[in-house]
Formats: sequence, C-alpha cells, structure tokens
Amino acid sequence: MSRNKNVAAACLLGATLAAAVVTPASAAQDAVTVKITNTAGYEATFCAADTLEGRCLDGAKKGESRTFTVKPGRGPIEVRVVVKNGGSAFQNFTADGPALNVDAGGTAEKPTATKSGGGEHGGHNPAPAPPTSDQPKPSPVKGKPFFFSADLDGKQEVPTPGGPAVGDEDGSAKALVEVRGDRVTFALEWKKTAQLTLGHLHQGVAGQNGPVKVNLFATPMPETLSAAAGQTVVDPKLAEEIRKNPAGFYLNLHSTDRPGGAVRAQLKPLGKHVNPLDIIKGGKLRAFSNGRNEVPVQDGPKVGDPDGQAVTFVQPNGTGVDFSLAWVNIDAPTLGHVHQGAKGVNGPVKITFFGTAVPNGIFAVSGTATADQASLDALKKSPKDFYSNIHTGPFPGGAVRGQFTSH
Repeated sequence: MSRNKNVAAACLLGATLAAAVVTPASAAQDAVTVKITNTAGYEATFCAADTLEGRCLDGAKKGESRTFTVKPGRGPIEVRVVVKNGGSAFQNFTADGPALNVDAGGTAEKPTATKSGGGEHGGHNPAPAPPTSDQPKPSPVKGKPFFFSADLDGKQEVPTPGGPAVGDEDGSAKALVEVRGDRVTFALEWKKTAQLTLGHLHQGVAGQNGPVKVNLFATPMPETLSAAAGQTVVDPKLAEEIRKNPAGFYLNLHSTDRPGGAVRAQLKPLGKHVNPLDIIKGGKLRAFSNGRNEVPVQDGPKVGDPDGQAVTFVQPNGTGVDFSLAWVNIDAPTLGHVHQGAKGVNGPVKITFFGTAVPNGIFAVSGTATADQASLDALKKSPKDFYSNIHTGPFPGGAVRGQFTSH
C-alpha cells in the first residue's frame, strides 16, 4: 500500500500514481468475445467493457466462466473482477484477435485479472493506480485551486442495454472536488445507497456514458461509512481538461446492487473555496493518536507506526456512536476500533468503526457504529478508560492509538 506523507491540515495527503498499462491496438477491433474464467476459490462478479458500454455478470465460482461481447474499436477492453465480500481488480487489455480469454485469480482480498497464458496483468484500477512504495513521490503541488461540486442521484444514471443495473431510486450523494496542479482532492457524502464499491470521474456530458478518467476509490467502502475524503494524482493534461470543461465530466458512485452506477452527477464550478476535511464532524469525545501510544504484546502482531498520527471524534447516540477519523503518514486502515483500556494497557474491542479495509487514497471518514448500552454508558462516564485504535497492513496489532478525552 502507498503511504501518505503530507500535512492533513493542508488537505494534501497525496500518493504518487503510475500510469495504467494500456497497449494501443494497432488496428480497429470489431466485435471481440471476452471470456473470463474464475481460477480462484472466491465468488465474483465479472464485467467487460469497451470505452463506452459494459456489462456485468455475477455469481461466478471457481472453474466457472462468463462470456461477453464488446466492440473496442481502437481502444482497450476493460475487465473488472469484483469479489463478493472482498476486493476488486481492473485491467485494460488489447485483443490479439476476435477472442480474449482472461483468468481471474489472486485472493479474495487482492484479486487479479490476467490474460490467459500470461501477458497483461491487472491490479485494482483501470485509470492510474496507487504505486508501490519504491516509486518516486509526487512533486509539491503548484497552481491555483479550482473547486467543483456535484449533487448525485440515481435519476442521472444512463442505462446500457443488456448492461449492469444502474440508478438507485432512493440514493443520493454530494461531492466537493478540488483540482490543483495534478492533484484531485475530493470529499463525498452519501445516503440510502447499498455499500459503495467504486468511485470514478468519467469523461462525458449529461445523458451520455463515457470512459473512466480518474479513480477516486477502487475497493469497497466499509459498510458503516457515510462520508469519505481522499486525494489522487492525475496527468496534468487531464487536470487542465477538468478545470476548463467541468461539465464534460461526471462523478459516478457504484454500489453492490447497482454495479453500473448507483448515483451520478456532472461537475459544477463553485465560486468559493472548500475544505474536504469539512466532512469531519466534531464530537463530544476525541482522541489524538500516534504510534508511540501503542502497547506491544510479547510474540503478538506488530504495532506502532513511528510516523503515524490520527484524530478521532465520537458522539454517542441512542444505539451507538457517530464517528469521524482523519489520519496521516499511515497505510490505508484495515480496521478501526474503540477499545476499553487505560493508558498503557491493552483492552478488548467495544465498538467497531469499520471491520473491512478503507480504500487506498482515502485520508478521512465519517460514519455510524452500533454499540451495546453498557459500553456506551461506560464510555460516557469515563472516556479516559477507552482508546481509539487504527490498524493497518504493516501494523496489524495497531498503527496509531490514543486515549479519549471530553475536553
């Protein structure tokens, strides 16, 4: 996973992005039959698309295949693997003839899409993807910031004949987007949708579908979340296109029951500055966390990211807590908890903020978590005897920790 190494207060928590591996076709392709075969042990939805239209078929178990017909012209063929209760993978392929055979492999958490017999290999993104840690860091962001908004709903989705389900009748979302230099910083709040699985910026005018240009997040959001902020780096030419013609781009959020897109809206210019960390809602209780506060267990999992910092806000409600977290200098969180335990002492989990990984590139989240009444009463009575703990891949026992306080 990539690591954020900037200042949260400046809202410039960036990760370097590498260009997607796309091999241009030497000649226009007519109809291509795409066969995706599940070579792993998970159950998944498979999707295949040309630059404008796509289709998804679910329920593919080990050894089963799904077949699609696409018309890529001179463009790539996009293949998507979305694992049930797991991760997702994207890859752009070039067909060598009228047929393209793809193997879905890897693990449920990190699936892959690979051309049968080797060749192109897919990770999580069709657009530029988060890098490995040995890639160069981005240069300091420069230029004037431009701000945009989008009011998303299911009515703006454009269905494709024979394609995946789109348009959540009840769902809605609001988005704030800042484009500065080659950075796209965004904040999203959503309501009444199924679990979100993907977030994109597409190039296309209202009423038309278009290709993905920017990945906002490429793995599912934890189900307890209702808002998130993040940042990605794009090609400077693309950033300039967005600044000059925001109406030619739309934001699309996909969900488990609307894989083609749950809610959508075109970008609109804003005449004011916005801060993506505005999604962070203050709460009566707060915890400032760092790696030094973690308490190791003999022969236990690794703890204590030496660079990591985070802030947690919690507001108890009738059946649980409303929460907000923001972090810097840690890998994408895999788990977030409230534990009962005094400073310097490890204790049991009492509240789970999120039990699945937060997508790469996200640096702040808000949501609601349930809790039993006894834990809520104890937390309100003595917050100092509870602590916030954020876990990551490199620090599975806890990356950053902080005791709660009410003042």
